[in-house]
Parts: sequence; C-alpha cells; structure tokens
Amino acid sequence: MRSMSTADNTPQKPQSNLGKRFLTRVDVILAIGIFIIAVAFTATSIMKRTGNPDTITMSGSQIRQMLKKDTDRIDLFVKSIQKIPREVATILELQRLRTEEIKIVLEAIMLNSSEIFGTSVAFAPGLSWEKSLSWPLYACKKDGKIRFSVLDQPGYDYFNKDWYLLPKILNRPVWVDPYFDEGGGGVFMTTYAVPFSFFDGVAGAFTGVVTVDVSIDWLTRFFNTGKKLPNNGFVMLLSEDGTVISAPREEWEVNHTLFSLAVFLKLPELRRVGRDLQKGKSGTAKVISPATGETVKIFYAAVPANHWGILYIIPEKKQNSLPGNKDG
Repeated sequence: MRSMSTADNTPQKPQSNLGKRFLTRVDVILAIGIFIIAVAFTATSIMKRTGNPDTITMSGSQIRQMLKKDTDRIDLFVKSIQKIPREVATILELQRLRTEEIKIVLEAIMLNSSEIFGTSVAFAPGLSWEKSLSWPLYACKKDGKIRFSVLDQPGYDYFNKDWYLLPKILNRPVWVDPYFDEGGGGVFMTTYAVPFSFFDGVAGAFTGVVTVDVSIDWLTRFFNTGKKLPNNGFVMLLSEDGTVISAPREEWEVNHTLFSLAVFLKLPELRRVGRDLQKGKSGTAKVISPATGETVKIFYAAVPANHWGILYIIPEKKQNSLPGNKDG
C-alpha cells in the first residue's frame, strides 16, 4: 500500500515471515481506523448540512427542490454509513483478526461516528477462530460511554435474527426494517448488516456478518428538529417495505407501515404512494384529512441508496394542529 524510494539499488534485507505478518496486521488495524475516521467525518458533515428555509410560504417547486436536497443528503449519509461495515467485512475476509483487534475496530467506529448507536461482528456458529468470538461481539453507546458485550444471553438466538439471517440468505448487504433489539442494544433501531466469507483457497463460505445500528430515536430527532414546512406540515421517513421510521405520532413509528396507515386512516391513496416509493419513484398526491376534512398534499421521494421514502405532508390551508402531530 505504501512505497519507498531509495537513493541506490542496494538490496534490502528481507523481513521474516513473522515480521511481515505483524506489519500487515498493524497496517490493517491502522488503515481501518483511518478509514472509519474519514467516513465518519464525511457522514457527520453531511448531517450538519440541515439548513431549511425559515419561510413558511413556499411554492410547489420550492417544496420539491427542498425535498430533493433532503433526499440527496440522506442518500450521501446512508452511503457513507454503509462503507464502514463493508470495509470491515472485507478486512475480515482477508485477516483472521483476534478478539482484542476486533474490539479496537468496533471502538474506532463508535468513537468517530455519533450517528451510529451500535456495531457488532457475529460469526456463524462454529466458524469463529477464537472461543471468545463464538457469540456476537457488540459495542454500543450507553450513558455517554462505549459498552462492550457478548450477546450470549439465554434465548438470544442471534442466528435467527433478521440482521444475521437476511444477509446470510440473500448473500448481500441488507438494511433491516426497524425493530426493538431486546437483549442487544435495548432500543428501537434499524441495522445495516454486511455478510463476509473467509476464503479457503477454493471458494468463500459464509462466515458471519458485520453490522452498524442507527437508533430510531436519533433519526426521529434529526427529522423533527428545525424542519419548517408550510401550514404546519410535517415529515415522515419510511423504510424500504414502508415501515414508519419517523413520524409526528410516536405510536405510528415501527408499529405501522404506510400500507397499514392507508387502512387505518381510510386513505387508499397512501398505498399508491407506497408502491411508487418501492419502485424508486417520486411524485405528489392529494388526500382528504379524516380529522379535519381539509385537502392535504403529499410530496414524496425515494432515497436511492437504500430505498427509504421521505414524505412531506402539507395541508393546503394552515392548521393549528395537523392530524398526526405530536401536539395535536
């Protein structure tokens, strides 16, 4: 990875195999740390660019432009976050890192990315090369500190969890729909999980997954803080299958999809919006609020990186309290 030039052509003393392995291992850990810091800095700077117009009077084209900027910004953030476990998975395919070395990597992730709640490395049962790695090694933020734990609690069958099973079955990275991680992080979260395979000289066999978690509470605060839309409008964030990640009503989050809300609120137009988002489409729709009888316009767009959906829901007339708002 690094090259050095010398003033003459004097042959260099060859390093021992042990020395090469040591340098390679140190270089790997150092490279991961530098990469994580760089990616975390990029992700953080993206998330800080959250300025929204103070104006409440906006035309349809201005709203669509703001939605496009939000969608692009979230897309960049998602791509930056995705790079971290992908890089770690690549290293694990090439190097059999020991437990303490994996802890260094997980700690680097947590120290340098405020958006990530937790991260883990989980080997397939019986495939870890150290006894201490027989169960998932997990790091997360609690009480302002980074906590390490081994997910070996009775009944915590990690190999049946979506964050482990889906990337294994699909053989590709997966964003897991929002869930409550009982026995792990202990919060509502969404997880990006990347499979890795140790190359045995012939073919790569599934060996485990690397994950990063983003808490739903953090995403909700991000989307609800400082967002100003005309007529007390609000923002919703959906997962790929339409599960509500962020909404003005807490009881909608995780418990509803856009499709179930279409039934619950008797607004069949929401189903069309959900289908469009799953196809990566953007657009607008109009519905009649079941609470006020007023016309409400929906501007929506899909995030290319992971097919999340962003919705701006805006009444045509100003409401003191929009149906679904936490204060109304």
